[in-house]
Amino acid sequence: MTRSRRPHHVGEIPPPPGRKEVLEIMGQAAFGPASLRELLRRLKVDKRHRMAFKRLVRELVESGEIVRVGNHEYAAPSRKAEGEGIVTGRVQRHPDGFGFLVPDSGPEDYYLHPRHLDSIFHGDRVQARIVRRRDRARAEAIITRVLQPARRRVMGVFRSAPGGDQVEAYDRSYAAGILVVRGESAGARDGQVVGVEVLHPPSARQPARGRIVELLGSPDEPGMDIRTIVRKYELREAFPPEALQEARSYPNPVPEEEIALREDFRHLPIVTIDGETAMDFDDAVLVDRLPGGAYRLGVHIADVCHYVREGSALDREALARGTSVYFPGSAIPMLPHDLSSDLCSLRPGVDRLTVSVLMDIDDHGRVASARFSESVIRSVERMTYTDVAKVLEEGDEVALQRYARLVERFRLMEELCRVLNEKRRRRGTIDFDLPEPEILLDLQGETTGIVPLRRNVAHRIIEEFMLAANEAVAGHLFARKIPSLYRIHERPDP
Repeated sequence: MTRSRRPHHVGEIPPPPGRKEVLEIMGQAAFGPASLRELLRRLKVDKRHRMAFKRLVRELVESGEIVRVGNHEYAAPSRKAEGEGIVTGRVQRHPDGFGFLVPDSGPEDYYLHPRHLDSIFHGDRVQARIVRRRDRARAEAIITRVLQPARRRVMGVFRSAPGGDQVEAYDRSYAAGILVVRGESAGARDGQVVGVEVLHPPSARQPARGRIVELLGSPDEPGMDIRTIVRKYELREAFPPEALQEARSYPNPVPEEEIALREDFRHLPIVTIDGETAMDFDDAVLVDRLPGGAYRLGVHIADVCHYVREGSALDREALARGTSVYFPGSAIPMLPHDLSSDLCSLRPGVDRLTVSVLMDIDDHGRVASARFSESVIRSVERMTYTDVAKVLEEGDEVALQRYARLVERFRLMEELCRVLNEKRRRRGTIDFDLPEPEILLDLQGETTGIVPLRRNVAHRIIEEFMLAANEAVAGHLFARKIPSLYRIHERPDP
Protein backbone atom coordinates (compact mmCIF):
# COMPACT_ATOMS: atom_id res chain seq x y z
CA MET A 1 0.00 0.00 0.00
CA THR A 2 1.47 3.37 -1.02
CA ARG A 3 1.28 6.68 0.78
CA SER A 4 -1.25 9.11 -0.61
CA ARG A 5 0.06 12.44 -1.79
CA ARG A 6 -1.53 15.82 -1.03
CA PRO A 7 -4.89 16.27 -2.80
CA HIS A 8 -4.90 18.20 -6.05
CA HIS A 9 -7.66 19.79 -8.08
CA VAL A 10 -9.04 18.25 -11.24
CA GLY A 11 -6.86 19.29 -14.19
CA GLU A 12 -3.91 20.10 -11.95
CA ILE A 13 -0.70 18.15 -12.64
CA PRO A 14 0.01 15.89 -9.62
CA PRO A 15 3.40 16.72 -8.01
CA PRO A 16 6.25 14.23 -8.53
CA PRO A 17 7.13 11.91 -5.64
CA GLY A 18 9.89 13.31 -3.46
CA ARG A 19 13.06 11.62 -2.19
CA LYS A 20 11.49 10.48 1.10
CA GLU A 21 8.37 9.10 -0.58
CA VAL A 22 10.37 7.11 -3.16
CA LEU A 23 12.55 5.54 -0.43
CA GLU A 24 9.53 4.67 1.73
CA ILE A 25 7.69 2.96 -1.12
CA MET A 26 10.73 1.08 -2.46
CA GLY A 27 11.58 -0.04 1.07
CA GLN A 28 8.29 -1.90 1.51
CA ALA A 29 8.65 -5.69 1.66
CA ALA A 30 6.23 -6.17 -1.24
CA PHE A 31 8.13 -3.79 -3.50
CA GLY A 32 10.63 -5.91 -5.46
CA PRO A 33 13.22 -4.79 -8.03
CA ALA A 34 11.62 -2.66 -10.74
CA SER A 35 12.71 -1.07 -14.01
CA LEU A 36 12.60 2.69 -14.51
CA ARG A 37 9.45 2.29 -16.61
CA GLU A 38 7.78 0.28 -13.82
CA LEU A 39 8.79 2.90 -11.24
CA LEU A 40 7.24 5.65 -13.35
CA ARG A 41 4.03 3.63 -13.63
CA ARG A 42 3.81 2.41 -10.03
CA LEU A 43 4.58 5.84 -8.59
CA LYS A 44 2.17 7.51 -11.07
CA VAL A 45 4.74 10.04 -12.28
CA ASP A 46 3.28 12.46 -14.79
CA LYS A 47 5.13 12.48 -18.11
CA ARG A 48 6.00 16.16 -17.59
CA HIS A 49 7.99 15.21 -14.45
CA ARG A 50 9.79 12.20 -15.94
CA MET A 51 13.15 13.89 -16.57
CA ALA A 52 13.21 15.23 -13.00
CA PHE A 53 12.27 11.79 -11.67
CA LYS A 54 15.07 10.13 -13.67
CA ARG A 55 17.54 12.63 -12.17
CA LEU A 56 16.25 11.79 -8.69
CA VAL A 57 16.71 8.03 -9.31
CA ARG A 58 20.27 8.66 -10.55
CA GLU A 59 21.04 10.73 -7.42
CA LEU A 60 19.65 8.00 -5.15
CA VAL A 61 21.84 5.39 -6.88
CA GLU A 62 24.96 7.59 -6.57
CA SER A 63 24.29 8.18 -2.86
CA GLY A 64 23.71 4.44 -2.26
CA GLU A 65 20.15 4.94 -1.01
CA ILE A 66 18.90 2.65 -3.78
CA VAL A 67 20.86 0.20 -5.93
CA ARG A 68 20.83 -1.07 -9.48
CA VAL A 69 19.89 -4.72 -9.86
CA GLY A 70 21.40 -6.21 -12.99
CA ASN A 71 21.38 -3.71 -15.82
CA HIS A 72 17.84 -2.30 -15.84
CA GLU A 73 16.18 -2.59 -12.42
CA TYR A 74 16.34 -0.71 -9.11
CA ALA A 75 15.71 -1.78 -5.53
CA ALA A 76 16.24 -0.82 -1.91
CA PRO A 77 19.86 -1.64 -0.92
CA SER A 78 19.07 -3.96 1.98
CA ARG A 79 16.15 -6.27 2.53
CA LYS A 80 15.08 -7.32 6.01
CA ALA A 81 13.47 -10.57 4.89
CA GLU A 82 14.94 -13.72 6.40
CA GLY A 83 17.99 -15.10 4.58
CA GLU A 84 18.83 -11.93 2.67
CA GLY A 85 21.77 -9.53 3.06
CA ILE A 86 24.42 -7.50 1.27
CA VAL A 87 27.84 -8.85 0.32
CA THR A 88 30.78 -7.65 -1.79
CA GLY A 89 33.12 -9.82 -3.82
CA ARG A 90 34.45 -10.73 -7.27
CA VAL A 91 32.53 -12.30 -10.14
CA GLN A 92 33.64 -15.58 -11.68
CA ARG A 93 31.83 -16.09 -14.97
CA HIS A 94 31.36 -19.54 -16.48
CA PRO A 95 31.57 -19.89 -20.29
CA ASP A 96 28.00 -21.26 -20.26
CA GLY A 97 26.60 -17.92 -19.10
CA PHE A 98 26.04 -18.31 -15.36
CA GLY A 99 28.57 -17.39 -12.71
CA PHE A 100 29.51 -17.23 -9.05
CA LEU A 101 30.20 -14.43 -6.62
CA VAL A 102 33.30 -15.09 -4.50
CA PRO A 103 32.88 -12.85 -1.43
CA ASP A 104 35.69 -10.73 0.01
CA SER A 105 35.27 -12.68 3.24
CA GLY A 106 33.39 -15.79 4.23
CA PRO A 107 33.58 -19.43 3.12
CA GLU A 108 30.48 -19.54 0.89
CA ASP A 109 30.25 -18.42 -2.73
CA TYR A 110 26.95 -17.53 -4.37
CA TYR A 111 25.26 -18.51 -7.63
CA LEU A 112 24.72 -15.78 -10.25
CA HIS A 113 21.89 -16.35 -12.73
CA PRO A 114 22.66 -15.52 -16.39
CA ARG A 115 19.85 -12.95 -16.50
CA HIS A 116 21.72 -10.85 -13.91
CA LEU A 117 25.05 -10.94 -15.79
CA ASP A 118 24.19 -9.02 -18.96
CA SER A 119 26.74 -6.23 -18.41
CA ILE A 120 28.95 -7.91 -15.81
CA PHE A 121 32.50 -9.03 -16.65
CA HIS A 122 34.62 -11.81 -15.20
CA GLY A 123 36.66 -10.30 -12.37
CA ASP A 124 34.38 -7.33 -11.65
CA ARG A 125 34.23 -6.47 -7.96
CA VAL A 126 30.57 -5.97 -7.12
CA GLN A 127 28.01 -5.43 -4.39
CA ALA A 128 25.19 -7.96 -4.36
CA ARG A 129 22.03 -8.85 -2.49
CA ILE A 130 21.90 -12.45 -1.22
CA VAL A 131 18.67 -14.41 -1.70
CA ARG A 132 18.26 -17.89 -0.22
CA ARG A 133 15.68 -19.81 -2.18
CA ARG A 134 14.05 -22.82 -0.52
CA ASP A 135 14.25 -24.93 -3.67
CA ARG A 136 18.02 -24.50 -4.01
CA ALA A 137 20.89 -25.75 -1.88
CA ARG A 138 23.17 -22.84 -2.84
CA ALA A 139 22.25 -19.24 -2.06
CA GLU A 140 21.88 -16.88 -5.02
CA ALA A 141 23.25 -13.36 -5.42
CA ILE A 142 21.69 -10.49 -7.36
CA ILE A 143 24.28 -7.89 -8.34
CA THR A 144 23.26 -4.37 -7.33
CA ARG A 145 26.35 -2.33 -8.14
CA VAL A 146 29.77 -2.65 -9.83
CA LEU A 147 32.33 -1.34 -7.36
CA GLN A 148 35.52 -1.93 -9.36
CA PRO A 149 35.47 -2.96 -13.02
CA ALA A 150 37.84 -5.72 -14.10
CA ARG A 151 40.34 -5.34 -16.92
CA ARG A 152 38.54 -5.19 -20.24
CA ARG A 153 41.61 -5.94 -22.40
CA VAL A 154 42.27 -9.54 -23.40
CA MET A 155 45.15 -11.02 -25.42
CA GLY A 156 44.67 -13.67 -28.09
CA VAL A 157 45.20 -14.77 -31.68
CA PHE A 158 43.22 -13.08 -34.45
CA ARG A 159 41.30 -15.39 -36.78
CA SER A 160 39.78 -14.08 -40.00
CA ALA A 161 36.80 -16.01 -41.39
CA PRO A 162 34.06 -15.37 -43.96
CA GLY A 163 31.41 -15.59 -41.26
CA GLY A 164 33.10 -12.92 -39.14
CA ASP A 165 36.44 -12.20 -37.49
CA GLN A 166 37.15 -13.40 -33.99
CA VAL A 167 39.92 -13.66 -31.40
CA GLU A 168 40.96 -16.94 -29.80
CA ALA A 169 41.53 -15.56 -26.31
CA TYR A 170 44.31 -16.74 -24.02
CA ASP A 171 41.93 -16.04 -21.11
CA ARG A 172 39.82 -19.16 -20.35
CA SER A 173 36.88 -16.92 -19.39
CA TYR A 174 36.38 -16.41 -23.13
CA ALA A 175 36.52 -20.07 -24.19
CA ALA A 176 34.05 -19.47 -27.04
CA GLY A 177 36.24 -16.73 -28.46
CA ILE A 178 35.55 -13.01 -28.91
CA LEU A 179 33.69 -11.81 -31.99
CA VAL A 180 35.29 -8.72 -33.52
CA VAL A 181 32.80 -5.98 -34.22
CA ARG A 182 32.59 -5.23 -37.95
CA GLY A 183 35.10 -2.56 -38.96
CA GLU A 184 37.02 -2.81 -35.65
CA SER A 185 39.80 -5.24 -36.63
CA ALA A 186 42.44 -2.46 -36.92
CA GLY A 187 43.97 -4.17 -39.95
CA ALA A 188 44.91 -7.35 -38.05
CA ARG A 189 46.06 -10.32 -40.13
CA ASP A 190 45.07 -13.91 -39.56
CA GLY A 191 47.31 -15.54 -36.94
CA GLN A 192 48.57 -12.31 -35.35
CA VAL A 193 48.68 -11.86 -31.58
CA VAL A 194 46.37 -8.96 -30.75
CA GLY A 195 44.96 -7.07 -27.81
CA VAL A 196 41.17 -6.83 -27.86
CA GLU A 197 39.01 -4.54 -25.77
CA VAL A 198 35.93 -6.50 -24.73
CA LEU A 199 32.83 -4.38 -25.31
CA HIS A 200 30.18 -6.96 -24.32
CA PRO A 201 30.77 -9.98 -22.05
CA PRO A 202 29.72 -13.46 -23.18
CA SER A 203 26.23 -14.70 -22.48
CA ALA A 204 24.40 -18.00 -22.76
CA ARG A 205 23.18 -16.95 -26.22
CA GLN A 206 26.30 -15.45 -27.82
CA PRO A 207 30.05 -15.07 -27.30
CA ALA A 208 31.74 -11.87 -26.19
CA ARG A 209 32.21 -9.01 -28.64
CA GLY A 210 35.10 -6.58 -28.84
CA ARG A 211 37.40 -4.45 -30.95
CA ILE A 212 41.11 -4.80 -31.72
CA VAL A 213 43.18 -2.14 -29.95
CA GLU A 214 46.73 -3.47 -30.38
CA LEU A 215 48.71 -5.55 -32.89
CA LEU A 216 51.70 -7.43 -31.43
CA GLY A 217 52.89 -9.70 -34.26
CA SER A 218 53.41 -13.41 -34.86
CA PRO A 219 53.15 -15.85 -31.92
CA ASP A 220 56.52 -17.31 -33.00
CA GLU A 221 58.48 -14.04 -32.73
CA PRO A 222 61.22 -14.09 -30.03
CA GLY A 223 59.99 -12.51 -26.83
CA MET A 224 56.33 -12.56 -27.88
CA ASP A 225 55.36 -14.65 -24.84
CA ILE A 226 56.80 -12.03 -22.49
CA ARG A 227 55.21 -9.14 -24.39
CA THR A 228 51.87 -10.95 -24.20
CA ILE A 229 52.16 -11.40 -20.43
CA VAL A 230 53.14 -7.75 -19.99
CA ARG A 231 50.01 -6.62 -21.89
CA LYS A 232 47.73 -9.21 -20.30
CA TYR A 233 48.51 -8.07 -16.76
CA GLU A 234 49.01 -4.41 -17.72
CA LEU A 235 52.51 -4.37 -16.25
CA ARG A 236 54.18 -0.97 -16.19
CA GLU A 237 57.34 -1.03 -18.30
CA ALA A 238 58.24 2.64 -18.75
CA PHE A 239 58.82 4.91 -15.75
CA PRO A 240 57.23 8.38 -15.60
CA PRO A 241 59.72 11.24 -16.26
CA GLU A 242 59.47 12.58 -12.70
CA ALA A 243 60.48 9.19 -11.22
CA LEU A 244 63.42 8.89 -13.65
CA GLN A 245 64.54 12.42 -12.88
CA GLU A 246 64.37 11.75 -9.15
CA ALA A 247 66.42 8.55 -9.48
CA ARG A 248 69.09 10.35 -11.55
CA SER A 249 69.31 13.23 -9.09
CA TYR A 250 71.16 11.14 -6.48
CA PRO A 251 74.95 11.48 -6.62
CA ASN A 252 76.94 8.47 -7.80
CA PRO A 253 79.39 7.52 -6.34
CA VAL A 254 78.04 7.85 -2.79
CA PRO A 255 79.24 11.20 -1.36
CA GLU A 256 81.68 11.22 1.55
CA GLU A 257 79.41 13.46 3.66
CA GLU A 258 76.73 10.73 3.64
CA ILE A 259 79.29 8.01 4.45
CA ALA A 260 80.48 10.08 7.43
CA LEU A 261 76.99 9.82 8.99
CA ARG A 262 77.04 5.99 8.91
CA GLU A 263 78.83 3.05 10.49
CA ASP A 264 81.65 2.15 8.10
CA PHE A 265 82.09 -1.55 7.25
CA ARG A 266 84.03 -1.00 4.02
CA HIS A 267 87.17 -2.61 5.45
CA LEU A 268 85.45 -5.96 6.07
CA PRO A 269 85.43 -8.89 3.58
CA ILE A 270 81.65 -8.77 3.01
CA VAL A 271 80.28 -10.72 0.01
CA THR A 272 77.03 -11.14 -1.89
CA ILE A 273 75.87 -14.68 -2.76
CA ASP A 274 73.23 -15.00 -5.48
CA GLY A 275 72.29 -17.09 -8.49
CA GLU A 276 74.21 -16.87 -11.75
CA THR A 277 71.37 -15.02 -13.46
CA ALA A 278 70.70 -12.51 -10.64
CA MET A 279 70.36 -8.99 -12.02
CA ASP A 280 70.74 -7.06 -8.79
CA PHE A 281 72.27 -7.79 -5.40
CA ASP A 282 70.36 -6.49 -2.41
CA ASP A 283 71.88 -8.43 0.49
CA ALA A 284 75.42 -9.22 1.62
CA VAL A 285 76.82 -11.27 4.52
CA LEU A 286 79.84 -11.83 6.74
CA VAL A 287 80.57 -14.20 9.65
CA ASP A 288 83.31 -13.63 12.28
CA ARG A 289 84.47 -15.92 15.07
CA LEU A 290 84.18 -14.33 18.53
CA PRO A 291 86.35 -15.16 21.57
CA GLY A 292 84.91 -18.22 23.31
CA GLY A 293 83.66 -19.82 20.08
CA ALA A 294 80.54 -17.75 19.41
CA TYR A 295 79.76 -16.18 16.03
CA ARG A 296 79.03 -12.66 14.83
CA LEU A 297 76.73 -12.67 11.82
CA GLY A 298 76.37 -9.47 9.80
CA VAL A 299 73.55 -9.18 7.28
CA HIS A 300 73.61 -6.01 5.19
CA ILE A 301 70.59 -4.97 3.11
CA ALA A 302 70.65 -2.24 0.45
CA ASP A 303 69.20 0.95 1.98
CA VAL A 304 66.46 1.61 -0.57
CA CYS A 305 64.62 3.92 1.85
CA HIS A 306 67.50 6.41 1.64
CA TYR A 307 66.57 6.97 -2.02
CA VAL A 308 62.83 6.27 -2.05
CA ARG A 309 61.37 8.88 0.29
CA GLU A 310 57.78 8.69 1.46
CA GLY A 311 55.41 10.51 -0.88
CA SER A 312 58.05 11.03 -3.58
CA ALA A 313 57.57 10.26 -7.29
CA LEU A 314 59.67 7.11 -6.80
CA ASP A 315 57.53 6.06 -3.85
CA ARG A 316 54.28 6.55 -5.77
CA GLU A 317 55.56 4.58 -8.76
CA ALA A 318 56.88 1.75 -6.56
CA LEU A 319 53.49 1.57 -4.83
CA ALA A 320 51.72 1.33 -8.19
CA ARG A 321 54.03 -1.51 -9.30
CA GLY A 322 54.05 -3.37 -5.98
CA THR A 323 56.98 -5.59 -6.90
CA SER A 324 59.60 -6.29 -9.52
CA VAL A 325 58.49 -8.86 -12.10
CA TYR A 326 61.05 -11.48 -13.18
CA PHE A 327 61.01 -13.36 -16.48
CA PRO A 328 63.56 -15.89 -17.72
CA GLY A 329 66.49 -13.72 -18.75
CA SER A 330 64.87 -10.34 -18.05
CA ALA A 331 62.94 -8.34 -15.48
CA ILE A 332 60.67 -5.33 -15.06
CA PRO A 333 62.08 -3.63 -11.95
CA MET A 334 60.05 -1.83 -9.31
CA LEU A 335 62.56 1.06 -9.35
CA PRO A 336 64.40 2.74 -12.25
CA HIS A 337 67.66 1.08 -13.32
CA ASP A 338 69.72 3.95 -11.82
CA LEU A 339 68.64 2.56 -8.43
CA SER A 340 67.67 -1.08 -8.95
CA SER A 341 70.82 -2.02 -10.93
CA ASP A 342 73.23 0.53 -9.52
CA LEU A 343 72.89 2.59 -6.33
CA CYS A 344 70.69 -0.02 -4.59
CA SER A 345 72.67 -2.98 -5.92
CA LEU A 346 75.55 -4.15 -3.71
CA ARG A 347 78.05 -4.52 -6.54
CA PRO A 348 81.62 -5.48 -5.66
CA GLY A 349 84.28 -2.81 -5.28
CA VAL A 350 81.93 0.19 -4.90
CA ASP A 351 80.56 1.97 -1.83
CA ARG A 352 76.91 1.23 -1.14
CA LEU A 353 74.52 2.44 1.57
CA THR A 354 73.01 -0.34 3.65
CA VAL A 355 70.99 -1.14 6.75
CA SER A 356 72.77 -3.77 8.82
CA VAL A 357 71.86 -6.19 11.57
CA LEU A 358 74.75 -7.56 13.63
CA MET A 359 73.94 -10.67 15.66
CA ASP A 360 76.09 -12.42 18.25
CA ILE A 361 75.09 -16.11 18.19
CA ASP A 362 76.24 -18.83 20.58
CA ASP A 363 77.19 -22.38 19.59
CA HIS A 364 73.58 -23.54 20.19
CA GLY A 365 72.19 -21.03 17.68
CA ARG A 366 70.78 -18.67 20.31
CA VAL A 367 71.05 -14.95 19.49
CA ALA A 368 72.72 -13.37 22.52
CA SER A 369 72.40 -9.84 21.17
CA ALA A 370 71.41 -7.99 18.03
CA ARG A 371 71.91 -4.40 17.01
CA PHE A 372 70.90 -2.42 13.95
CA SER A 373 72.83 0.19 12.07
CA GLU A 374 72.64 2.53 9.08
CA SER A 375 75.89 1.66 7.38
CA VAL A 376 78.08 1.64 4.28
CA ILE A 377 79.81 -1.42 2.81
CA ARG A 378 82.07 -2.27 -0.12
CA SER A 379 81.46 -5.86 -1.20
CA VAL A 380 84.72 -7.66 -1.99
CA GLU A 381 83.21 -10.34 -4.26
CA ARG A 382 80.05 -11.17 -6.21
CA MET A 383 79.72 -14.86 -5.34
CA THR A 384 77.31 -17.34 -6.91
CA TYR A 385 75.71 -20.33 -5.20
CA THR A 386 77.58 -22.58 -7.60
CA ASP A 387 81.03 -21.14 -6.83
CA VAL A 388 80.49 -21.29 -3.06
CA ALA A 389 79.36 -24.92 -3.42
CA LYS A 390 82.50 -25.67 -5.46
CA VAL A 391 84.57 -24.45 -2.52
CA LEU A 392 82.61 -26.13 0.27
CA GLU A 393 81.15 -29.29 -1.29
CA GLU A 394 83.38 -30.17 -4.22
CA GLY A 395 86.79 -28.87 -3.15
CA ASP A 396 87.28 -27.57 -6.69
CA GLU A 397 90.95 -26.57 -7.09
CA VAL A 398 90.25 -23.67 -9.43
CA ALA A 399 87.62 -22.22 -7.09
CA LEU A 400 89.83 -22.78 -4.02
CA GLN A 401 92.66 -20.83 -5.64
CA ARG A 402 90.49 -18.06 -7.02
CA TYR A 403 88.77 -17.38 -3.68
CA ALA A 404 91.69 -18.34 -1.39
CA ARG A 405 91.27 -15.24 0.82
CA LEU A 406 87.61 -16.12 1.47
CA VAL A 407 87.74 -19.92 1.85
CA GLU A 408 87.91 -19.88 5.66
CA ARG A 409 85.06 -17.33 5.74
CA PHE A 410 82.89 -19.67 3.67
CA ARG A 411 83.70 -22.59 5.97
CA LEU A 412 82.72 -20.50 8.98
CA MET A 413 79.46 -19.59 7.21
CA GLU A 414 78.72 -23.27 6.64
CA GLU A 415 79.46 -24.04 10.30
CA LEU A 416 77.06 -21.34 11.52
CA CYS A 417 74.47 -22.43 8.96
CA ARG A 418 74.44 -25.94 10.44
CA VAL A 419 74.13 -24.55 13.98
CA LEU A 420 71.16 -22.37 13.02
CA ASN A 421 69.51 -25.17 11.05
CA GLU A 422 69.84 -27.57 13.97
CA LYS A 423 68.24 -25.02 16.29
CA ARG A 424 65.31 -24.64 13.89
CA ARG A 425 64.99 -28.41 13.62
CA ARG A 426 64.75 -28.66 17.41
CA ARG A 427 61.96 -26.07 17.32
CA GLY A 428 59.98 -28.29 14.94
CA THR A 429 60.57 -26.56 11.62
CA ILE A 430 59.58 -28.32 8.39
CA ASP A 431 62.32 -28.26 5.74
CA PHE A 432 60.62 -28.01 2.36
CA ASP A 433 63.49 -29.11 0.14
CA LEU A 434 61.32 -29.28 -2.98
CA PRO A 435 62.64 -29.15 -6.56
CA GLU A 436 62.38 -25.80 -8.34
CA PRO A 437 62.44 -25.38 -12.11
CA GLU A 438 65.34 -23.58 -13.78
CA ILE A 439 64.69 -22.33 -17.32
CA LEU A 440 67.64 -22.53 -19.75
CA LEU A 441 67.88 -19.90 -22.51
CA ASP A 442 70.06 -19.53 -25.59
CA LEU A 443 71.72 -16.29 -26.73
CA GLN A 444 68.54 -15.22 -28.54
CA GLY A 445 66.46 -15.67 -25.38
CA GLU A 446 64.72 -18.80 -26.63
CA THR A 447 63.99 -21.55 -24.10
CA THR A 448 66.24 -24.57 -24.64
CA GLY A 449 65.21 -26.61 -21.62
CA ILE A 450 63.81 -26.76 -18.10
CA VAL A 451 65.83 -28.58 -15.46
CA PRO A 452 65.46 -29.04 -11.69
CA LEU A 453 67.36 -26.35 -9.76
CA ARG A 454 69.67 -28.16 -7.36
CA ARG A 455 69.81 -26.59 -3.91
CA ASN A 456 73.31 -26.69 -2.45
CA VAL A 457 74.97 -25.60 0.77
CA ALA A 458 75.20 -21.97 -0.41
CA HIS A 459 71.41 -21.75 -0.81
CA ARG A 460 71.02 -23.05 2.74
CA ILE A 461 73.58 -20.57 4.10
CA ILE A 462 71.74 -17.56 2.71
CA GLU A 463 68.36 -18.99 3.73
CA GLU A 464 69.45 -19.47 7.37
CA PHE A 465 71.14 -16.06 7.57
CA MET A 466 68.10 -14.22 6.18
CA LEU A 467 65.76 -16.08 8.54
CA ALA A 468 67.98 -15.11 11.48
CA ALA A 469 68.03 -11.46 10.38
CA ASN A 470 64.25 -11.34 9.88
CA GLU A 471 63.66 -12.93 13.27
CA ALA A 472 65.98 -10.41 14.93
CA VAL A 473 64.11 -7.51 13.33
CA ALA A 474 60.72 -8.98 14.25
CA GLY A 475 61.83 -9.49 17.85
CA HIS A 476 63.13 -5.92 18.02
CA LEU A 477 59.82 -4.49 16.77
CA PHE A 478 57.75 -6.78 19.01
CA ALA A 479 59.75 -5.95 22.16
CA ARG A 480 59.26 -2.22 21.55
CA LYS A 481 55.56 -2.64 20.65
CA ILE A 482 56.13 -1.05 17.22
CA PRO A 483 53.22 -1.88 14.87
CA SER A 484 54.30 -3.79 11.77
CA LEU A 485 52.87 -5.92 8.98
CA TYR A 486 53.61 -9.62 8.91
CA ARG A 487 52.25 -12.71 7.21
CA ILE A 488 51.09 -15.95 8.75
CA HIS A 489 51.55 -18.83 6.32
CA GLU A 490 48.67 -21.23 5.87
CA ARG A 491 49.10 -24.73 7.26
CA PRO A 492 50.92 -26.94 4.73
CA ASP A 493 49.04 -29.55 2.76
CA PRO A 494 49.63 -32.95 4.44
